[in-house]
Amino acid sequence: MRKFLTAIGIFVVGTSFGQTTDAELWVGAGLSADINKKFNLSYETQGRFYKNASTLKTYYNELSGSYKLSKSFDVGLAYRFSRRNQETYFSSNNRLCLNVGFAKKLGDSGLKLKLRGRYQFGFDRISTETYSEDYRNLLRLKLDLKYELKDFKRVIPVVGAEIFRQLSAPVSYAPFNAYRLYVGFNFDLPARHSVSVRYLFERENNAIQNNTHNYVIMYNYELPAFKKKK
Repeated sequence: MRKFLTAIGIFVVGTSFGQTTDAELWVGAGLSADINKKFNLSYETQGRFYKNASTLKTYYNELSGSYKLSKSFDVGLAYRFSRRNQETYFSSNNRLCLNVGFAKKLGDSGLKLKLRGRYQFGFDRISTETYSEDYRNLLRLKLDLKYELKDFKRVIPVVGAEIFRQLSAPVSYAPFNAYRLYVGFNFDLPARHSVSVRYLFERENNAIQNNTHNYVIMYNYELPAFKKKK
């Protein structure tokens, strides 16, 4: 795990050297609930600040549901409504996502691997099929690796990566339109509360490469599971 974190850090520093960069702060909260053993519902909201975390860049609200096909596989749908800063006004965007997930514990090592494939369909208004510049048809692949300490399960280190590929891109500057690398901790607090803290490096491979260093703080509360009355 230590070698993996060191490699991530070296890669991030190496890729961002000599580039125009920005620092962003992402802050948000979420709710989740297990309706039954197979079906889960969740809500998430987040605000993102750019220009060295001084100006609101975007904020969104997202509703999602997932269904367990087996112990390791699940499928889900998500809808996100967001508002994005266009300097003189905020534009609205809608997004529909189809998710396929896989999760597995890697033996007795304490490591847990999660993979997620997402097809993302973005549009400006529900009545049009014109794609927004920032919310295209995207294929996203995400890998997440957690390490649960045997003697202290309240703090969980996590590392991960995600790649973005625009399916209808007119010009391709690299194999992927963007990628993210992140490292951080999940804090499992008492009474179904949790907080996650991340450092996330993102590169967009446009005509001019855009790099951002993102600092992410998310709070989540898990509602008690629904139970059928006898």
